Amino acid sequence: MILNEAFSLKNKCIILFILATTYILLVSFGCATFILSAKNIEIRKHLSLAKKLSKQAKYEQALRENEMILEKHPENPWQDEVLFNLACLYAYYDNPQKDYNKAIIYFQRLIKEFPQSSYQKESNLWLAILGEILSKERKTNNLRDEINSLKKEKIEIQSSMSQEILLKEQEIKKLEKKIHIQEIAIDLLQAQIKKIKEVDIQLEKKRRK
Repeated sequence: MILNEAFSLKNKCIILFILATTYILLVSFGCATFILSAKNIEIRKHLSLAKKLSKQAKYEQALRENEMILEKHPENPWQDEVLFNLACLYAYYDNPQKDYNKAIIYFQRLIKEFPQSSYQKESNLWLAILGEILSKERKTNNLRDEINSLKKEKIEIQSSMSQEILLKEQEIKKLEKKIHIQEIAIDLLQAQIKKIKEVDIQLEKKRRK
């Protein structure tokens, strides 16, 4: 009888210990999950606000929201989305703060750091177009520099070499025609960017669904 009571008491102690341990673990993990969820909720809140601001063409504010997420939460489940947002904002043709070089840096970072991201294909497309625009802009600037140099030469020889002046003017017209062609090409690429932006908006709507 005494042995049975002692055995029963021992079993009760073991059961109480197991229950207490389980409760402590549940409480601990529950709190940790709550903290993580609260952080994620905050990030999603800022992401949603950034997208809303972008749709309203409030690009400077949208940039600040995304940059804040990147700074405060460098490791979050939506890091690739934040990088994609920043890259697009700097690439949008109608953004007064547009900076194609910054956009390229963010697209390249996304591609390198998140090879499995759903934004990979779009990022590569953006990079191809932006690279082409920058290339044509460099050519255009070089042509303008050449024109300025020719204009200076024209002034220097204007008084005594009328025939050469005519040749220089012809060269200038040719270069100006090339600039016009490059600018048309840039406008076409800008139009593609506008279409891509509209596609991005449609894709984002599909993702939310």
